[in-house]
Amino acid sequence: ITQLIQSKGYPCEEHKVTTSDGYILGIFRIPHGRNASSLGRPVLLQHGLLDAAATWVMNLPDQSLAYILVDAGYDVWL
Repeated sequence: ITQLIQSKGYPCEEHKVTTSDGYILGIFRIPHGRNASSLGRPVLLQHGLLDAAATWVMNLPDQSLAYILVDAGYDVWL
């Protein structure tokens, strides 16, 4: 997913979170849009059951909620 996001010109960070019962979750952050560097309010986009974070970034930037939000100034987490 990191390569997919970066291929569209957006920055991406990958973070690992360990739950209280020992599961390790991978979460991704798009901190700002292609033409901005300031951090906005955080937004968490959670995919549904049997889905993946890539759901939010698979389409073109003007058709993907994650890119639309980050271009509007939000700090997007997937």
